[in-house]
Amino acid sequence: MLNITIDKVRHIEDKDANVRDTLVELQHALDKSEQERHFYDALCIDYTAAYLCDLMADTMTVIKKKSFSHCAAEELQSGSIQCYSQWIRHSYNTFVVKESAPGFMEMFDNRNLMAYLDDHESFVYRHRTLPNRAGMEYFEARAVRLYSDDDSYKIILGYRPIDDIVEEERESRQKLEQALKRAEEASHAKSAFWFNMSHDIRTPMNAIIGYTDLLEIYGDDVEKREDYLGKIKSSSEYLLSLLNDVLEMARIESGKYIMDETVTDIREFDRSICDVFENQLEQKGIRSVFL
Repeated sequence: MLNITIDKVRHIEDKDANVRDTLVELQHALDKSEQERHFYDALCIDYTAAYLCDLMADTMTVIKKKSFSHCAAEELQSGSIQCYSQWIRHSYNTFVVKESAPGFMEMFDNRNLMAYLDDHESFVYRHRTLPNRAGMEYFEARAVRLYSDDDSYKIILGYRPIDDIVEEERESRQKLEQALKRAEEASHAKSAFWFNMSHDIRTPMNAIIGYTDLLEIYGDDVEKREDYLGKIKSSSEYLLSLLNDVLEMARIESGKYIMDETVTDIREFDRSICDVFENQLEQKGIRSVFL
């Protein structure tokens, strides 16, 4: 009778020990699960949706979803196990704007993604989708392998909205295009300036050469000599003013241009202009009259 009682006590104690061991194991499992949850939350902090995927097993588990995300619209439940390849194809056919996602299905194929992650820490793919409930359209999909020494190829696949980044890049691109356009316009203006300037410089130089030739012919005629010398001088002054304009152009480009207002005799200015062109006009049989 006593032996039976002792056996029962021992049996009860053994069962209690088993229960305690089971509870300890359960607590360890819960602690590990909680640690993994915090780990996933830290990895997925910027994502509107994230999945734990096993590429070898072709499975996918939702570990995060915002209420406005595409996976929420599809009523995928957190913790529910889905087929990875089917979800990728469904996403491509339902949400993804095809023009923005060349090679989407090929890159997210299980085998191709596993091969890529063998040599890289992560895989990043930008694309556009139909607007979700929050109006977000542009996303960066990032696949990160969890354990590089694990043959299961478990990854975190997260989707981060990048609408703000895309808008900033678009604005920066527009600013660069505008700056390029202004630079091209400035280059064309400079080319036109130098073309016109080279033509303008030839005019007083031709006048100087022409009146110098006339001076050699009619040098003994005092009246003509004085006239030609005066015109050579005025043409030289005009040529000098053109060269000064070239220097002013350089100052303008360097931001060192200063406006210099001076009093000018308009009649003398007009006469000097006529002197510059008079010789060329006479060579072409054109008579100029200064009023």
